[in-house]
Amino acid sequence: MGGIPIESWFSPSDGVNSKILAAINSANTSLFIPTNLITRDDLANAIEKRRQNGVLCRVVVDDDASCSDQVVATLTQALGTNFRETTESGILHHKVLIADALQTNSNPVVLTGSHNWSNNAEIRNDENTLILYDASIANLYYQEFSQRFKQSRVIAPNPILDLGPDISVCAGQKVILDAGTGFFSYLWSNGSTASQIIVDTSGMGLGSITLSCTVNNVYGTQTDQITITFFTCTSIEDNLTKRQFSIYPNPTREFFRMQLPPDVKPQFIEVYGIQGQMVMRQTTRLVGDSLEINVSELNAGIYMVRVLAGNKVYVARLLKQ
Repeated sequence: MGGIPIESWFSPSDGVNSKILAAINSANTSLFIPTNLITRDDLANAIEKRRQNGVLCRVVVDDDASCSDQVVATLTQALGTNFRETTESGILHHKVLIADALQTNSNPVVLTGSHNWSNNAEIRNDENTLILYDASIANLYYQEFSQRFKQSRVIAPNPILDLGPDISVCAGQKVILDAGTGFFSYLWSNGSTASQIIVDTSGMGLGSITLSCTVNNVYGTQTDQITITFFTCTSIEDNLTKRQFSIYPNPTREFFRMQLPPDVKPQFIEVYGIQGQMVMRQTTRLVGDSLEINVSELNAGIYMVRVLAGNKVYVARLLKQ
């Protein structure tokens, strides 16, 4: 039309999503996308691959909630601050792609129309898509995109910090709290700036302590806290209980039974990993005069089994094969 090559495609009959993929893959130096939403993983993956190949990629959508979680995760990781949502009033209703607008000698491409980047548009809705091959038109669309990009904000999650659930451990044990890697800074409530800290009863004795950690990265900050309770355990190594409290089979692959003194009325059984994290808690189930516990889902390793019975606590080590 007027000497400008133009393709016109209709969905669902023409398989327009493949045309969008081809347009994305055609970008050699730059790829600018202002579009209402993206819910198809294949489109996000194609954009990610272009970025990995050194193409400057910028995407603006109406908001991240209109995109699928996987698309948001993919583009956040791939594009960083170049994946954005509009801050303008109204709806960003564009469905546009501009490839290589900054390199007029590389056959710039503009894709536009009514086709949302979604499954519904591909297989259900009646939509139209135009693909134009012209440097002047690409430049006009690029100027529009630049304004929309200026009126947008970064889509990126705050750092995710999870110190785990509150735990209870025996006095004398050490608990390692790990905030994870990938953050710019760490600040624990005890003043530490390391990614890990070790907590024990030194300087605090028995009872509970609540510790918090604040981390940050380029996108923001996040704080989490955990309460650790240190208590006195009645160990199976105590001569008084050693004859009356036993775990068998030990080692085990699927289950173990616990033989308790006849006057003990257990309420709960808890299983802890070697770093103090609770991995199982259940009410007791009697099999004759013993308790049977299924641990088939646990990974192989050493665990601490804790039985709560009235005001007494019985603790034993278990080897899971």
